[in-house]
Amino acid sequence: MKMGKIMPYVDREIIDSITAILEEISEADVKSNYNSDELNSNGVYPKIWHNDDSTNRVFNKRQILVDFAELKLIYQQVTEEQDYILVCIG
Repeated sequence: MKMGKIMPYVDREIIDSITAILEEISEADVKSNYNSDELNSNGVYPKIWHNDDSTNRVFNKRQILVDFAELKLIYQQVTEEQDYILVCIG
């Protein structure tokens, strides 16, 4: 991550690396590796993961799959358009 004059951003090299890594991971990989007990015992935020995949519940395998697909799409678009990603933590 590079520090801009006003706001930090993820530079092209890192974006390209992350995109390549994400492309190697399939939805099936994420699905088969989901383990709510492991996430909770390792303190992965929010530490309330569970196995109820109902559509009205969050912090479960269903949500991770949706979020993972969106993350891949964001990085694909940023890579195709040669954009940057601003980092805002607050």
